[in-house]
Amino acid sequence: MIRERKEAFVEGFRERVQETDAILLTDFSGLGVKQMTTLRSQLKKSGGEFLVVKNRLVKRALADTEMPDISGHLEGPTGVVFGDSQVVATVAKTIRDFARENGDRPALKVGVLASEVLDPDASIVTHDAGAPRDCMVPFYRATVPHSYVGWGKTTHLGFGLPLAIGAKVAHPDRFCLNVTGDGAFGMSGLDLETAVRAEVPITTVLLNNGAMATYSGARDMIGPAARAFGVSRMGGDYAALAEALGARG
Repeated sequence: MIRERKEAFVEGFRERVQETDAILLTDFSGLGVKQMTTLRSQLKKSGGEFLVVKNRLVKRALADTEMPDISGHLEGPTGVVFGDSQVVATVAKTIRDFARENGDRPALKVGVLASEVLDPDASIVTHDAGAPRDCMVPFYRATVPHSYVGWGKTTHLGFGLPLAIGAKVAHPDRFCLNVTGDGAFGMSGLDLETAVRAEVPITTVLLNNGAMATYSGARDMIGPAARAFGVSRMGGDYAALAEALGARG
C-alpha cells in the first residue's frame, strides 16, 4: 500500500470511527473468499459494514480519537464491523449465526459501544430474577472469575439493576451489563435516575414481552385476578422512560 493510500485509509477510518458509536473487532482467519462475500452481504442487510484492515494502520487511526484503547486486540487477522447503537444487537446476532455455520468464524475479539469496551474478560454481567435468569443461566458463558453474577431462586424481581450499579461502583473500569424483564423493571426501573445522578454508567437490556412470563395468568399460579384484570400484563415505552430520567434509551 503506497504512502498516499495509507494516509487516506488512516484518515477515512478515523472519520468513520467518529461517525459511529459501535464497532466490533473480529478474527476472520479460516474464512474463504466466498464466505467473506456472504458475510459482508449479510452484515449489510442487518445494518453493518465489514472491513478487513491492517492492524498497524488502525492503531494509527485510533490514536487521535476518544475511542478506548483496544490496541491489545489488534493482533492477527482483523475484520472491523461498523454499526450504531440502534442495530448493533442485530449485527452481533448476524455474526453469531454466521459463525455457527462456518466453524466459529469470525470470532469476536472485542467491541466498543458508546465509548464502553465490550470485552467479556473486562465485563461484569448479571440478570434479574424470574424469566431473565432462566434465559441467561443455560447459555451465558463466563470467561474469567467474577465476570458473571448469577443465582438460583434466591432474589426478588428488580434486584439486577441495583446490583449492576453496585458492580460498576466497585469496578469502574469494567463494562457492567444487566439483563432484565419488563416486570422487574417495574420494581426498580427508577433506579436508572440513581445511576444518572451518581454518574455510574451501566447498560441495561430489557426483555420486553409485555408480560410477567412466568406468571402469565394462563395458569392458576396467581389466581383468577390475573386473568380478570390483567395484572401480569404490562407495556410502555421503556426507552423513552430511560431518557426522561436522563439516561440514553
